[in-house]
Amino acid sequence: MFTARLRSRLTLVCGVLVVGFCAITFLSPVLRKTTGSPRPLSCRLKLQQIGLAIQAYHDTYGAFPPAATRDAEGRLMHSWRSLILPFIPESSLHKHYDNSQPWNSPHNILLAEQVPWFYRCPNVGHGKSGYTPFLAVTGTDAAWSDNESRSSNDFVDGQADTILVLSVPDAAVLWTEPRDIAYPLGQEVIGNTRHSVVNALFADGSVHGLDIGSLLDGRMNAAFTRSSGDQVDRNLLKKPSEHLDSGTDIPW
Repeated sequence: MFTARLRSRLTLVCGVLVVGFCAITFLSPVLRKTTGSPRPLSCRLKLQQIGLAIQAYHDTYGAFPPAATRDAEGRLMHSWRSLILPFIPESSLHKHYDNSQPWNSPHNILLAEQVPWFYRCPNVGHGKSGYTPFLAVTGTDAAWSDNESRSSNDFVDGQADTILVLSVPDAAVLWTEPRDIAYPLGQEVIGNTRHSVVNALFADGSVHGLDIGSLLDGRMNAAFTRSSGDQVDRNLLKKPSEHLDSGTDIPW
């Protein structure tokens, strides 16, 4: 009787294990689908993630990436958005992007058609794929310089008072294209936006909302220079916009 009861229990246990194995087998594609790609995040959180990646680049190389790199003949090669790819969690796109070729080579341009999850925001690119609103601010005394790296020591005014990246949906570019916006900001870039507030990533990793009016009338000029000696009026910093990317994030 003991043997029969033991055999019965073993049969039951084996049955449960088989059912569990089958459930895992059939559900694993679903689990990979839901966990292999990050949950939809607000554009503010994605901007913060980009800030962490930029800082990780700095920690590795001792300087921030240049806004763009050039080859020996001066031709544009890669954007900072491509250079920080290895420092983005849950991203493997850097394994596919070929740094030996320019951003618009036949190989790399195919990758540009699918923008990674951390560069995506809704309603950008006028319906075209591959566009991002996240643009570095470049200039002589700005945080970024074309083909030149700057370290945290170059931010004399303080990293909390200097803008690294602006989110301007109406000025979106292909995420791999080495093109951003220059300071002083042009009316054609900021003045034509449909949004009253744009998000800004500062060099200390914080994200703030900026009123378009304060960008156009010069009240926020201090935030676009790193060594002018001017201080940012903290009263002008707004709550960031929380645009949610409701689309399907691409698990790069």
